[in-house]
Amino acid sequence: MNVHRYAALALCACLAAPAQQLMAEPAESAASDAAAERDAKLRREMEQIFEKYPDKFSREIRQGFADRQVVIGMDPYLAHLTAGAFTYKVEADPSKWPGHADPMQVMWAQARRPDDSKIAMTFDNATQYPGQGKVRFTVLIEQGKVKEIRRM
Repeated sequence: MNVHRYAALALCACLAAPAQQLMAEPAESAASDAAAERDAKLRREMEQIFEKYPDKFSREIRQGFADRQVVIGMDPYLAHLTAGAFTYKVEADPSKWPGHADPMQVMWAQARRPDDSKIAMTFDNATQYPGQGKVRFTVLIEQGKVKEIRRM
């Protein structure tokens, strides 16, 4: 298995599911249940990749994933698997992407081919800041990796 298989899975998931299912606020609906099941399956696969290739991911990234906390150095897809539903803003690298590029494809491609795209992902969960309830936070991504985490 290729260590970057999860990036390909991300792209497939992006193309197979409507974008609103990936980014919708949590809701009690069949669509959100299906998205949650899909994400749980992908999280299990990511855990298997961590076990098989422990030297490819830092201890901090593996621990952040286990704790469901986004950490510096994660790619956008791993941040999504870690923290759940999100909203986003993507400024695609004009030297790599056409002006009409799908922002989700730009985002997911960062795991395999990072570029100069600027990405902000905003999450709202109870795991990033344990014991503080649901907290909204934004992660800023450059060169395909989380560079900054801002609590809102």
